[in-house]
Amino acid sequence: MITISGVVAADATGNLVNTAQLLPPVGVDDPTFTNNTSTLSTPISVRGDLAITRTSNPAVPQAGQPITYTLTVTNAGPSTVVGATVVNIFPVSVTNVIWNCSATFGSACLSSGNGNINAPVTLAPGGSAVFTATGVVSPAALTMPPHSAIVTVPENVDDPDPDNNLFTDGGGLGRPADLTISKTIAPAVVVAGLPVTYTITVTNTGSADADGATVLNLFPPTISGVTWTCSGANGATCAQASGSGDLTLSLPSFPVGGAAMITISGVVAADATGNLVNTAQLLPPVGVDDPTFANNSATISSTLQPRTDLVVTQSLPVHTLVGQTITYTVKVQNNGPSVAAGARVSNTPPALVTVTGWSCAASNGSSCGAASGSAPIDDIVTLAPGGTVTYTVTGVVLQRAVGALPFSSTVAAPVGTEDPVPSNNRAEGSTQVLYVVNLPVIVR
Repeated sequence: MITISGVVAADATGNLVNTAQLLPPVGVDDPTFTNNTSTLSTPISVRGDLAITRTSNPAVPQAGQPITYTLTVTNAGPSTVVGATVVNIFPVSVTNVIWNCSATFGSACLSSGNGNINAPVTLAPGGSAVFTATGVVSPAALTMPPHSAIVTVPENVDDPDPDNNLFTDGGGLGRPADLTISKTIAPAVVVAGLPVTYTITVTNTGSADADGATVLNLFPPTISGVTWTCSGANGATCAQASGSGDLTLSLPSFPVGGAAMITISGVVAADATGNLVNTAQLLPPVGVDDPTFANNSATISSTLQPRTDLVVTQSLPVHTLVGQTITYTVKVQNNGPSVAAGARVSNTPPALVTVTGWSCAASNGSSCGAASGSAPIDDIVTLAPGGTVTYTVTGVVLQRAVGALPFSSTVAAPVGTEDPVPSNNRAEGSTQVLYVVNLPVIVR
């Protein structure tokens, strides 16, 4: 009995035929020579343990960003497997896919392709085929469904572990969007009582669409009559083209590269003081990650400039008599646009007139500092735009008064308030003194 051992070639196919012969020695006759030969023909069974795995970079796909998949197909043997098929159907949200393949240890695969992978491979024992596929995740992607990669063996191949021929992963998706907001104001110097205009610009400079982002701007009570308009660009749309009051505006479409401009107009209260602070915010929609949230808010703080055109006038009698009472008026008017809180009104009568008293009346939301007084006017008043304060003054002309009596009145804007026409802050005038002479009548 002879025992023979050997290894069948890993790539052998068909039948394995092997013949043994028994040859008689010289001089020996073997009449049944046909049984001196023995042949075995054995069908060769192909067996290969194929397996497939896949990785992605980044591990969590990001909307709008490139992604690379690496599929590795291996054969743990013992036979070479010819004509296995590798299939990978990519999610519809992964576009512009191209791939290439490299093989090791006597294996072979197609060198390149595009789109979904459906390619034959030959895998030697211990060999592998590595597919590298690159694509771009759609910026509009909302989810990334799990998907599978599979390697199938030909019908004549026995795969002892078919469970590792299928690989499924995925399902996670990042949606990074860098949403930014900026804001400007006009005019640069904000005057109480005058209109003000804000311009808000929002952009999506990230890699994912941010449909449903919200622009928010709440206005302080010192701004009234607020109206706004919105226009989109580069695919961005506004839920409303215009509106009034506080702004809570959705952007139904806000793709990568999209922008929207919002113009807001209102009127600053005439009595507003201090700083006018206004903040606009851009809020990403649910499911969108904004890694640089600091640029989602824009605040403008403007120091308010009060501005009042104060005008003073006097109404004096043309003539007056010595020793008699004189009555005249001083009127101050605010032509706006701001409230003048703390304006100073002064009246200087001539030295030959003694003031005996005055009274003050105000109109249109204005107020006198004092209702009356008994000395020359020196009063601190509040004047609303279009409002007035009027003083009625009485006095006595002294006996020694002669000629024209000069009267002077002034109004000074509050500290920090601009008066664009200072020339009308002073009024000058005079009254002519008359004498009464009693001459005796002599009859002759």
